[in-house]
Amino acid sequence: MPVLRRLVLIGILTILGGCASRAVELHYYMLHSPQAAQSSQPDSQIAVVLGDITLPDYLRQRQLAYQTSPTTLHFASQHVWSSPQDEAIHRLLTNALRDQQIAVVTPDRHQASPSPVTLSIIIDDFIPSWEGQLILKGEYIIAYPGQKDTLRTFDYRTTLTQDGFAHSVAKMRTLITELGARLGSEISE
Repeated sequence: MPVLRRLVLIGILTILGGCASRAVELHYYMLHSPQAAQSSQPDSQIAVVLGDITLPDYLRQRQLAYQTSPTTLHFASQHVWSSPQDEAIHRLLTNALRDQQIAVVTPDRHQASPSPVTLSIIIDDFIPSWEGQLILKGEYIIAYPGQKDTLRTFDYRTTLTQDGFAHSVAKMRTLITELGARLGSEISE
């Protein structure tokens, strides 16, 4: 009997050990699309320094967030961003501006005259909500050389037609691209 008990105990411990060692499966999401063609730097008279992109704390987290009520957010422990969101947004906006023949430059690399326009973006909200909407709102500042800075607000919303983070992330790409188109139009005027 003691041998049988030992075998049963070893079997139970083996089963429990197998359950405890199972890794949590993570799902990684990219805000930018690697499949999208990268826009080349245009030979343009308009040069923009895409400066700071300021994000709320919940977008600096690794986990994807979802607004579950007017006052609460849920962070998905198994659904995470593949890269920091300020970098991904910068990448999307750069492509959107280049598509409009606006050269995006870094301040230390731009030596030509005239001085470039500087663009800073503050995102207040960028989140799917319990109401079935994706919200992107905030403000941007365009600093033209030798002129007073221009401050504008933006508020983009789109309906989520499917459940799941994959659909939300695809819609996020669309809204950032729309913001980039608006920025390009204003800078080109």
